Amino acid sequence: MGNPDRIKTVVHLIAKAATDSSVAVVISAFQGVTDQLLRVAKLASNGEEYQALLSEISAKHVSTAEALFAETVPGTVSVTLHERFKELGDLLHGIALLKECSPRAQDAVISFGEQLSCMIIAAYGKSLGHPFVFVDARTMIVTDATYGNAKVDFARTDEAIVKVLGETVPGAVSQIPIITGFIAQALDGSTTTLGRSGSDYTASIVGAALDAEMIEIWTDVDGVMTADPRVVPQAFVLPKISYEEAMELSHFGAKVIHPQTVQPAVEKKIPLLIKNTFDSGAPGTLISKDTTDGGLVVKGIAAIDDCVLVIVEGAFMIGTTGSAVRVVKALAGKKVNVILMTQGSSEYTICLAVKKHDVDRALEGLHDEFAGELAGGQVAFSTRDSQAILAVVGDGMKGKPGVAGKLFQTLGADDVNVNAIAQGGSERSISLVIDAGQKTQAMLAIHDGFYSKEKIVHLFVLGCGGVGGTLLERICEKREELLGQGVRLLVCGISDSKRLLVDRKGIDLVQWRELLKGSSLVSSYDGLAAELERYRFANTVVVDCTASEEVAKRYADLVSAGAHIVSANKKGNAVPMADYKALRVALADHQKHFLYETNVGGGLPLLSTLRRLLASGDTITSIEAVLSGTLSYLMNTYDGTVPWSELVGRAQAEGLTEPDPRDDLSGTDVARKLLIIARELGVALEMNDIVVEELVPPPCAGVPKEKFLEELAKCDGDVANRLKAAQVKKKLFRFVARYEQAKCHVGLEEVGEECALARLRGTDNMLIVTSALYNKTPLVIQGPGAGRDVTAAGVLADIMKLAGYLV
Repeated sequence: MGNPDRIKTVVHLIAKAATDSSVAVVISAFQGVTDQLLRVAKLASNGEEYQALLSEISAKHVSTAEALFAETVPGTVSVTLHERFKELGDLLHGIALLKECSPRAQDAVISFGEQLSCMIIAAYGKSLGHPFVFVDARTMIVTDATYGNAKVDFARTDEAIVKVLGETVPGAVSQIPIITGFIAQALDGSTTTLGRSGSDYTASIVGAALDAEMIEIWTDVDGVMTADPRVVPQAFVLPKISYEEAMELSHFGAKVIHPQTVQPAVEKKIPLLIKNTFDSGAPGTLISKDTTDGGLVVKGIAAIDDCVLVIVEGAFMIGTTGSAVRVVKALAGKKVNVILMTQGSSEYTICLAVKKHDVDRALEGLHDEFAGELAGGQVAFSTRDSQAILAVVGDGMKGKPGVAGKLFQTLGADDVNVNAIAQGGSERSISLVIDAGQKTQAMLAIHDGFYSKEKIVHLFVLGCGGVGGTLLERICEKREELLGQGVRLLVCGISDSKRLLVDRKGIDLVQWRELLKGSSLVSSYDGLAAELERYRFANTVVVDCTASEEVAKRYADLVSAGAHIVSANKKGNAVPMADYKALRVALADHQKHFLYETNVGGGLPLLSTLRRLLASGDTITSIEAVLSGTLSYLMNTYDGTVPWSELVGRAQAEGLTEPDPRDDLSGTDVARKLLIIARELGVALEMNDIVVEELVPPPCAGVPKEKFLEELAKCDGDVANRLKAAQVKKKLFRFVARYEQAKCHVGLEEVGEECALARLRGTDNMLIVTSALYNKTPLVIQGPGAGRDVTAAGVLADIMKLAGYLV
């Protein structure tokens, strides 16, 4: 409750509920007030000026009362406010004089939050004619003197609740008690608190004592969610969970309810209903003894931050009775709470997870307990800092094979390392200790793995020109078709040479061009890797549709940042052999995939065919191929009626060549493709190992691009004469890539009409494979090997193939 409007809503909800049944209401402090009270107490104990913050807290409550009562704050309310703040001021003055705020004094200070909020709400409801009556929980809830997190004496408390509320609300319960949450009283009369967010615990204590039909917890969310929505945007509200599931989730950091809230309700078998004060119509989450899973094996994923893994190692523990007991005793003696504990079957190592603020005391206790073993070098202690504990919880996990396997497979596929594991005998939860920096990544991966009906693949598309732009259009057009195959392609990043657009929820592909133009992120390779590290999406795929050597050099960095690679950029596989091998090592280390079918032959299945042959045990002896759509067109079209330079100019005008036709005529692109083929066959070649006969005459090599065709025209006669000589022999020109006995050659050749290469038309590519199996009749693959449409289709096919590999 942060403002008068919210308080009015709460009062309305209380009054409405009271028309149907008898109710008792527990109220927490106004939003932010408990934190302010903690700060003002700290300022006072440090000898710093605290009056300004005290005045701010006072003004907040006075202004809230004035807004609620509209005209004049009733005298009793005004007097009570004045008295409460005078009492708080005196308490802070004492703390300032002593320059010390003991846990007991701190509990007394922060108790004012609930006292003030309940007093104002009770008075406001009463002013509207509702039978509200203020009840101080300290008159009912009895605890020990563990300040800050007191333990309830249920025998005394239950008796007091029945007595106090019976006197306050006699007969047919015509009045509505407004009870202070969070606070209680020790036997010596001092104020205690039940731990932060303890008001819902108060409600459960009161409800159980009164044998209530239902305990409702009204908060600021719709219910218990599958995960923290701030970490996992796809998290959703669970309609119902069991008592045990709720306790597991609350223990492991789910913030909706206090960890101890469920216990009183369990003992009386009273259902708890989590509701949202901001949306009273939302159904909420019902917590009860019902353990049906509603089809969900895993109900929730929760996490505890700021943990440290304490590791005890020692050979003396092997087979020694009581070693683990001594470890636990050492920490208990220092009042250290052990969140998780695990011991290997070798008994050599015991791992304990504790909160960061407890680690020094934990080590101190261990050093004291094992002083003798330390002196003899029989034991060693170490810590692993910056850890998080993840818990995967669900009654449906019990007795169900494969849940743990799927969990670890999911994390492994997303490059998340597990440092320790624990599973309770109930099989209701599996706890994992991981590096804190991987928490978001792990939770996203687990949530997608267990809750998504379709497999979600997060794409970052680099290069959105011809191929990349067409790919984005195809993904948009085929969205429903892909969903029908169980795959959701979520494009979360798009970049061109200038801008980078990122949206973790998915980019609107209908208007991606406008969104990219408006992006404030400057495109850079370091920036891309940083974005991948920042979000650590599960199942992330970087799709390289550029022709950039710089992008290709960064593949290993992208893999380290958690991405699989799908590439139409052949330069990634034509790097020096040392880099080629290093990338494969990085892929293996990080368990990532690299698909690049379109590197050779565009949309044709050339590389995959070669891989299948090799996988079958076949031995490939030779390959001859036409691997350039541009050069295929020129060879298929040139018959001497049009000068060679004019034909090259026409191809350039039609967009069939690179902006500088020499990039095609040099044969470098074909050589690069042949190099990729050779490496697929296991031959460790470099680019300079390939013999290339280029079609750029020496006089044309060094001239400016705009002068190239003019200079090329001077060589038209030489090309025409070579053609006539071939025609006399009834031969055709083809620009051929050849592989034989681990040697590669690229250049212009004359082929007879009986050769399969003579059948080429237009911009078709062709691969002719001779192998042990295909010896007498070679295997021939022919079809369009270039063009944005077929290449984009090939890239999409690789993405869908990769989706099939992902968890």
